[in-house]
Amino acid sequence: MDFRKLRKRILEAPPDQTQPSKEPEAGAELADAGHYDTEQEMELVESFDETAESDSDEAPDDVTSAPVGSVAAAFLESDAVTPEAGFEVLRFRLAHELFCLELDRISEIIKPRQITPVPRTPDWLLGIVSLRGTMIPVVDTATRLKVRSAPVSTRRIIIIEHENELCGLLVDEVQNVEIISPDAIEPLPTALADRAGQFLEGLMRLEDHLIALIDIEATLQMEDDNGR
Repeated sequence: MDFRKLRKRILEAPPDQTQPSKEPEAGAELADAGHYDTEQEMELVESFDETAESDSDEAPDDVTSAPVGSVAAAFLESDAVTPEAGFEVLRFRLAHELFCLELDRISEIIKPRQITPVPRTPDWLLGIVSLRGTMIPVVDTATRLKVRSAPVSTRRIIIIEHENELCGLLVDEVQNVEIISPDAIEPLPTALADRAGQFLEGLMRLEDHLIALIDIEATLQMEDDNGR
């Protein structure tokens, strides 16, 4: 995905081609939205908002964001497992399914804000948001991974680094930081592989959870001129 071209397109689009701004709807929460497996997970996710409030004086136009580093540090300090045992991932939810992506790809996490659609882009690209003056493309992760999702109040936008640019992934809920051993990654089951296998690197079992690891490069790749 060429983010520079996307930014140029929205800046140069005539008024009649630029759709009105929109904001992801909060909607009614799913039955399990806002519920966590452990008290530790609840405290971890809440720390995103606490960090955002403490940073409000320094970044008045972005009071809803929080850096991932402080959250990961809080998790590691409270757990006996160390990063040397594997690599760190951020676990998140789309509808009732769990996914994760490598923590070192993440820049920060923000609450949803107004999104400006970009003409002639695929349905899984919601548009662009402004973050401290920088326009960032936002991907509808559920649509891209073919997950049936509905707006919930726990939604967040995960800002990641891709090809020296920033991009946002809209997810239903950020849950936890995990440490995964490369040996723990298993092949995808047939049903999941058929549906979205090209966007996933494998499956991991964590206690009683199944978590799919996202392939960022494949997820953000536009296959042809139409972006589909």
